[in-house]
Order: sequence, then structure tokens, then C-alpha cells
Amino acid sequence: MTRTNIPNQKTNKAWQDAWDNLRLQLNELSDHQINKTPTGGGWSIQQVIQHLGLSEQLSLKYLKKKTLDPSRIPKRDMGYPFRKAALYLYLASPFRYKAPGMVSTSQFPKKEDIQDTMVGLVANQEEMIQFIQHLPANATKGMVYKHPIVGRMDLDGMFWFFTWHIRHHIRQIKRIKKNL
Repeated sequence: MTRTNIPNQKTNKAWQDAWDNLRLQLNELSDHQINKTPTGGGWSIQQVIQHLGLSEQLSLKYLKKKTLDPSRIPKRDMGYPFRKAALYLYLASPFRYKAPGMVSTSQFPKKEDIQDTMVGLVANQEEMIQFIQHLPANATKGMVYKHPIVGRMDLDGMFWFFTWHIRHHIRQIKRIKKNL
């Protein structure tokens, strides 16, 4: 992924570093291992990555829709820090939760290998960065992102979520790898 300047460079770097860390988890794994369903059920590593990619893809789609009329973008509200804290507790907890339907198994491509998944993921990320770079200033400061559980966030919050979402799933990938 190309490192580039978006509204909060620190948050962008953390997101990209999280992806770099995830890619390290894939080193030395065969296609069979990446696609193997864990004993006892659950997602394969490939499905975890498809989930993360789909989450970011739908986020870009929402951003494009929400920023069509920048005058309608809500400003930060007083509940935002609390929603962000709740999301952190959710992602940092050791508990497992069912993914929202829009980013679950039924939405994953049926036949796709890890290379295709990663190519699509990088293309989406580059498109997102290009899109954000061309947004007007009032759009980059407003609540342009909507998390399916905690609601509206700004771009910084969106990239913060992406980072913690990846970290959350890296823990899952490590668990899967132990059982391969």
C-alpha cells in the first residue's frame, strides 16, 4: 500500500502498520493453511481477511455516498468520545462476537485465493486514500463514517477503527495458526 498524506497521518500510519503486521502473520503459510477451517468451526484465515477487506470496501462506498452533499454531513457531537471508547472496549475484549451481516460469510466471494483478496484489498485502500485526499475540508472534519454498531465517526475515527479491527482479527489469526 502506498503511504500517503490523509487528514491524520498518524492514524493512517497506524492503519497501514496494522496491515503490515497482518501480512507478517501470513508469511510461511500455505494456501491450504490459509483456507483451512479451524477445528471446531469458525472462519479460515482467508475468510478473516475477506471480512476485513469487505469492511473497508463498504466503508469507502458509504463515504462516497455520504460526501455527495457535504452540507449534510453532521458535526462531531458530545457522544462521540464515548462511542469511540465503547468500540475500543468491544474490539480489545477477549470475547468473540458475531460479525454484522453485511460483513459476514454470506457476503464473501465464493472462489477467491489470498492473492486475489490482497490485490482487491490494496486497490480499495488506494482508491480510499485518493478519494479522501480530494474531499473538501468540511467533509474531512465531519462525521462521514458510520460504524454498524456504535454509529457515526469522523475520518480519524474510521481509520482508528480500521486499525483496532485489524488488531482484533490478528489475535484471531494467531489462534487459528496455533491449531493448524
